[in-house]
Amino acid sequence: MKEGRWETVTDSEFPHERRGLEAIRSELPDNDPWRAWSNFTFTANSGHVRGMRPS
Repeated sequence: MKEGRWETVTDSEFPHERRGLEAIRSELPDNDPWRAWSNFTFTANSGHVRGMRPS
């Protein structure tokens, strides 16, 4: 998947996470409707955080 379709919000500090994300990225289609965002969090109106970062 090319840049513009894959957005990295925050780079991972861990090499194994970066390798894992790249493996996923390489398998995703590079056409509509496909888009992806990595390493971000959702914050609810209540302030609760829901991470979307690989662990």
